[in-house]
Amino acid sequence: MNKLKLLADTVPTVMGQVTPPIGTPTFTSPEEGLVKMLNVALQAVLIVAGIFTLINFILAGYSYISANGDPKKVAQANLKMTYTAIGLVIIVLTPLLAAIIGITVFGRWDAILNPQFTKI
Repeated sequence: MNKLKLLADTVPTVMGQVTPPIGTPTFTSPEEGLVKMLNVALQAVLIVAGIFTLINFILAGYSYISANGDPKKVAQANLKMTYTAIGLVIIVLTPLLAAIIGITVFGRWDAILNPQFTKI
């Protein structure tokens, strides 16, 4: 049984008994909870990076349009688009690289993103 649920079921507080909300995930070990938390954090970082990339592409396009033929401004806008495209490739390849390393080293594609801990 989940230790937190057991604690919530057995320890009444001044305001009453605390019960976890419906749909609260249960974990069999602290390591599993840590891995899940880190996976959620990684997904959030990738989403924020993707949104930042989209905004950067839009700003670079605006810079390109507002350059009015000025070669220096056009070159800056092109450079910004190039750097943004390189960043997008890095964002996309990071989970793929983790999967490739997981397959070659551990034999599982999700070994790095979802490790299995064994008790010694």
